[in-house]
Amino acid sequence: MELLCILHERGIRVPEDLSVMGFDGIEAGIWAVPPLTTIAQDLEAKAETAIASLFEDPASHLIDVELTVRRSTGYAKTIL
Repeated sequence: MELLCILHERGIRVPEDLSVMGFDGIEAGIWAVPPLTTIAQDLEAKAETAIASLFEDPASHLIDVELTVRRSTGYAKTIL
Protein backbone atom coordinates (compact mmCIF):
# COMPACT_ATOMS: atom_id res chain seq x y z
CA MET A 1 0.00 0.00 0.00
CA GLU A 2 2.96 2.26 0.62
CA LEU A 3 4.03 1.70 -2.98
CA LEU A 4 0.69 3.09 -4.18
CA CYS A 5 1.38 6.29 -2.21
CA ILE A 6 4.91 6.60 -3.60
CA LEU A 7 3.72 6.07 -7.18
CA HIS A 8 1.01 8.70 -6.70
CA GLU A 9 3.57 11.20 -5.35
CA ARG A 10 5.71 10.61 -8.45
CA GLY A 11 2.81 11.06 -10.86
CA ILE A 12 2.65 7.39 -11.90
CA ARG A 13 -0.97 6.38 -12.41
CA VAL A 14 -2.17 3.01 -11.13
CA PRO A 15 -3.35 1.01 -13.06
CA GLU A 16 -3.09 3.20 -16.18
CA ASP A 17 0.74 3.33 -16.13
CA LEU A 18 1.57 0.42 -13.82
CA SER A 19 -0.39 -2.43 -12.23
CA VAL A 20 0.26 -3.17 -8.57
CA MET A 21 -0.64 -6.36 -6.74
CA GLY A 22 -0.21 -7.43 -3.13
CA PHE A 23 0.59 -10.93 -1.91
CA ASP A 24 -0.62 -10.74 1.66
CA GLY A 25 -4.40 -10.68 1.31
CA ILE A 26 -4.88 -7.92 3.88
CA GLU A 27 -8.36 -6.44 4.10
CA ALA A 28 -6.93 -2.92 4.43
CA GLY A 29 -6.18 -3.08 0.70
CA ILE A 30 -9.82 -2.23 0.03
CA TRP A 31 -9.18 1.25 1.45
CA ALA A 32 -6.11 1.97 -0.68
CA VAL A 33 -6.37 4.38 -3.62
CA PRO A 34 -6.98 2.62 -5.91
CA PRO A 35 -8.15 -0.47 -4.01
CA LEU A 36 -5.35 -3.06 -4.05
CA THR A 37 -5.64 -6.33 -5.97
CA THR A 38 -4.20 -9.06 -3.75
CA ILE A 39 -3.52 -12.76 -3.38
CA ALA A 40 -4.19 -14.33 0.01
CA GLN A 41 -1.94 -17.25 0.93
CA ASP A 42 -2.45 -19.84 3.65
CA LEU A 43 0.81 -19.28 5.53
CA GLU A 44 0.31 -22.26 7.82
CA ALA A 45 -0.14 -24.60 4.84
CA LYS A 46 2.87 -22.98 3.19
CA ALA A 47 5.02 -23.66 6.26
CA GLU A 48 3.80 -27.26 6.50
CA THR A 49 4.59 -27.79 2.81
CA ALA A 50 8.06 -26.32 3.26
CA ILE A 51 8.78 -28.78 6.06
CA ALA A 52 7.29 -31.72 4.13
CA SER A 53 9.43 -30.75 1.13
CA LEU A 54 12.52 -31.62 3.15
CA PHE A 55 11.44 -35.26 2.93
CA GLU A 56 9.23 -35.40 -0.17
CA ASP A 57 9.08 -33.98 -3.69
CA PRO A 58 7.87 -30.36 -3.30
CA ALA A 59 6.04 -30.63 -6.65
CA SER A 60 3.67 -33.12 -5.04
CA HIS A 61 2.18 -30.39 -2.84
CA LEU A 62 -0.09 -27.62 -4.06
CA ILE A 63 -1.22 -24.72 -1.91
CA ASP A 64 -4.44 -22.90 -2.76
CA VAL A 65 -4.42 -19.13 -2.96
CA GLU A 66 -7.30 -16.69 -3.24
CA LEU A 67 -7.20 -13.86 -5.76
CA THR A 68 -9.16 -10.70 -4.94
CA VAL A 69 -9.25 -8.43 -7.98
CA ARG A 70 -9.67 -4.76 -7.23
CA ARG A 71 -8.77 -1.64 -9.23
CA SER A 72 -4.96 -1.56 -8.88
CA THR A 73 -4.46 -3.86 -11.86
CA GLY A 74 -5.38 -3.37 -15.49
CA TYR A 75 -4.56 -4.42 -19.04
CA ALA A 76 -1.00 -3.94 -20.23
CA LYS A 77 -0.38 -1.12 -22.68
CA THR A 78 0.83 -1.99 -26.13
CA ILE A 79 4.53 -1.25 -26.42
CA LEU A 80 5.47 0.31 -29.74
